[in-house]
Amino acid sequence: MKMRKIITGLLSLAFVFSMSLNSMAFAEEVVTEVEVVTTQAKSEEFVISLGTVDVEYADQDQVVSIPVSVDANPGFAAALIDFALPEGMEIVGLKDGLITDLAYNASRVIWVNGVSGDFKENGVLFYVDVLVPAGSSDLYEISVISHEESFVDSEYNTCVPDRKSVV
Repeated sequence: MKMRKIITGLLSLAFVFSMSLNSMAFAEEVVTEVEVVTTQAKSEEFVISLGTVDVEYADQDQVVSIPVSVDANPGFAAALIDFALPEGMEIVGLKDGLITDLAYNASRVIWVNGVSGDFKENGVLFYVDVLVPAGSSDLYEISVISHEESFVDSEYNTCVPDRKSVV
């Protein structure tokens, strides 16, 4: 009787183990069949630019608002914009422009369109508030870093903009 319980237990364990292996194999099959296709820029004139800001020397940290604009917008539904900031500077806030509901960290801004379709307007997208450390008295260049998939439209096509820096 004791041996029968052990064999029944071992068979149950083997059945559960084989079901787990089948589930894992099936899950792997599904993952390997996923394919995302993206394309390059729709417009060679698509430009993301930063406005010029003058900052006076100060003994205290300052926050400056820099406009981030788009021209020849081919339309996008999501954006990931990285900024190359000089040492000691970081993004500390955002102000709405044509787009709202942005997220950010010290050097990146992310936006996803909350409605269906692509955003196609031109103009100031938003203002990025940058902390300028006390004692800064030089010219600094802040630029936008474009990745291949920084701007994606509602059909998952990528749009790679040209970019203009601010000094």
